Amino acid sequence: MPRREPPLTVKEAAKALNQTEKAIRHLCRIGAFPNAYKIGTGGISAAYRIPAADLDRYEKTQVRAHGGY
Repeated sequence: MPRREPPLTVKEAAKALNQTEKAIRHLCRIGAFPNAYKIGTGGISAAYRIPAADLDRYEKTQVRAHGGY
C-alpha cells in the first residue's frame, strides 16, 4: 500500500515549484491542483492544502507544455 504524504501548505508548494505564494493560490483557484482544498471556514482568507500528487502531476504537465526544458 503506498505511503500517503501529508498535503502541503501554499508556502511549501511555492518553494517546491519555485513559484510565489500568490501564484500557487491562483493555481488553486483555477483548478490546476484538482484535489486542493481549503481549511478553516473556507472564506477568502482560508488556507489551502495541496496534495503532493497534485504538485507532481502539475510539474509533469508543465515540462511537456514547455518542450521539456
